[in-house]
Amino acid sequence: MKSKKENIMLNRDDILKALEIYDEDNIIEKREPKKYFFLYKGKEYFPKVLVELAYKIKYNKNWKNSDGTKAKNILERNGFDLYYYGLFKQCLKEKYNNEKTIRTYLADLKKAIKALQTLSEFENEKIINLIIRLANKKISKEILLKGLKNIKRNDKKLYQNISIKAFEYLECLKKQKQQGLKMNNKSTALNQILYGPPGTGKTYSVIERALEIIYEKEDRNKEIEFEIFENEEKKVKASYEEILNFENKNKKREYLKGLYEYHKENAQIEFITFHQSYSYEEFVEGIKPCDLENCDSEKSEIKYHIEDGIFKEICKRAEVNYIIESPTFNIKAYVFEKNNKFILKKRF
Repeated sequence: MKSKKENIMLNRDDILKALEIYDEDNIIEKREPKKYFFLYKGKEYFPKVLVELAYKIKYNKNWKNSDGTKAKNILERNGFDLYYYGLFKQCLKEKYNNEKTIRTYLADLKKAIKALQTLSEFENEKIINLIIRLANKKISKEILLKGLKNIKRNDKKLYQNISIKAFEYLECLKKQKQQGLKMNNKSTALNQILYGPPGTGKTYSVIERALEIIYEKEDRNKEIEFEIFENEEKKVKASYEEILNFENKNKKREYLKGLYEYHKENAQIEFITFHQSYSYEEFVEGIKPCDLENCDSEKSEIKYHIEDGIFKEICKRAEVNYIIESPTFNIKAYVFEKNNKFILKKRF
């Protein structure tokens, strides 16, 4: 009998509730995170601990097989973004042979982000956008000092080299995105319609088509660890190219499904069923009532907020990825508008 795969269904409100408990219980992690920091409204959280707490609150049980990468993907899927601490540290180690310099770069950029998040003009700004602004010197010393005061830090020298540290972070992201990418001459059509009666394999064909699109860019020979189901759940390692060459059709099908789920968990694939009641508000954006527990209003009032739909969330992810992955990416190519959104001086 196949074991049932754990279904991690957490939405933004679940994460916000967990943040409240996290703060109330004053959860402190003394260890240093290996990969990510979740920075929100001037405070820092461990993604794995936060998502475990959200799962516990919602389902009244512990999250089995909890994993830092899965936690990161859940947070990003719900519109949050993270400070890539581990990746930045790795890049700095390759460039600097001085532990003090590395620690300073990591701490100062994190401090600057937290400070800016406390200011109303940057309350809903993405971390990547804040870093781009810092690298471009589009944030004045006075504004940064104002934010530092909010987090009770009096570091007047922080502004001096913060643009260099922010630029290093962006260059690190760019390098990481470009590593291992392989472009094929063959191009798969992005808009496809699969039609036919029930039971003719349309859903499985979606899996094949989605992976084809992903591996036009990603390294087809890179081994990836993911989960499959045979008699029970187990972890395997295989590359996309290796799976395509499997002679056993059932094994090939099972591995492709596992690889598809892996990319789905990494927020590269979204599967949507357009049922009869599916609306524009769910797909793009809509005005929805806010959970009273998470609203700054009296319980007698009804408060509404604009909530992004799945398509808009995908567009936001794609925008950042496009900017960072572009081979001609140059931080100096950006200028900023007054509405806190950046535009390009030139087209890629």
